[in-house]
Amino acid sequence: MMLHNRYACLMSSIFPDPLVSSYYERDLNDRFNHANYGIQPNHR
Repeated sequence: MMLHNRYACLMSSIFPDPLVSSYYERDLNDRFNHANYGIQPNHR
């Protein structure tokens, strides 16, 4: 977990916030199966 936090801090200091947010949103959405819960996002 500590490595992830250091990586996130480094990413946010180098890249603009919208880019970092988009990256983490895509990463989390790939890990989470929305179909299992019937909550498919319509906006993406």
